[in-house]
Amino acid sequence: MTNYWECVHDSWNGETKIWQQHIHEQLVMKNQKKSVEEHIRKNKNRMIDYDFQPGEWVLVLNKSKPAKDEGREGRAGYVGPWIVVYRLRSGAYRLAKLNEAVSHLKFAACRLASRTLAR
Repeated sequence: MTNYWECVHDSWNGETKIWQQHIHEQLVMKNQKKSVEEHIRKNKNRMIDYDFQPGEWVLVLNKSKPAKDEGREGRAGYVGPWIVVYRLRSGAYRLAKLNEAVSHLKFAACRLASRTLAR
């Protein structure tokens, strides 16, 4: 014959496992949040908010390879100015030239510089 306390103990085991799992998940989430906060604190000077509005003038970083006859000094660091048309879901931007010709290319946000910052 089973003891009453053994039956009660068996029913609590399931609840205990659920509580242990819940506590473990909370600890993992707490550690992940702490890790993210630490990363942001360490790298806050490197993080740049690329949030250009439509109509804003920007310059595009020139990453093309220089021609054989010109050295590094011969090519411009930034080209433009360009006008922001809109932002894509991916975070890239669609730009237009000053003559309102919209480029079919997508420009990564990290390659853009605000015209005021680039001076």
